[in-house]
Amino acid sequence: YAVLRPERAQRGLMYAGPPLAGTDDLPSLAKKCQGRTVDVDHVAKLLADGSLVGVVQGSREIGLPSLGHRSFLSWGLAKQLQETPDNKRRYRVPTVVVPVNVTASLFGRQVRSPNSFALEYWTPGVLKTLPPACHREGQVLVQTLKEDENPWLWMLLWAVGQRLLYPALLMSNLRRPAGEHIESVDDAFTSFQSSFLDYLLIESFLFDRDCLKSLKK
Repeated sequence: YAVLRPERAQRGLMYAGPPLAGTDDLPSLAKKCQGRTVDVDHVAKLLADGSLVGVVQGSREIGLPSLGHRSFLSWGLAKQLQETPDNKRRYRVPTVVVPVNVTASLFGRQVRSPNSFALEYWTPGVLKTLPPACHREGQVLVQTLKEDENPWLWMLLWAVGQRLLYPALLMSNLRRPAGEHIESVDDAFTSFQSSFLDYLLIESFLFDRDCLKSLKK
């Protein structure tokens, strides 16, 4: 070992956490409370219309704040998140996630930051078209995304870009009320119930707030 270190398979840690528990129950839950399966274009339309959407998919993120599997997504932030002080404190300032190949046009230089650590300035032309929540004095934390890192989110960004000016979304961690990780479908609904989310997407099943009334019955 001291002469030649053995080769080890490289394992990405971005989504190396435990898989979501309880997904086998999703079809029956959807039937009970009028949840439905939706595609990327449907979610993009909701976001473009100003909805706040929680996304819970696949294995949980681990390590640095690599987002996308336990996240809330919006564009410009939902009105209630901008105006409610308690909710502002509850959620951290969102990060903007963008495809890595558009960073030069948005920030004036190539950026590669998969872990939400790049503090960048929007270009002046882009800045004047943005909602106020998308920057602080022109600055924003940037997470870049490659297609193979999260294919679903990659497609969503481009679907949003077809409806809005840019393939970009505000995104931050989605957790349970006390800050614990979401590990199961039940955890996801607990977070949904205690949040201002308009919709919750679990895998490919979309639930609105009316479904919470059905689950209580």
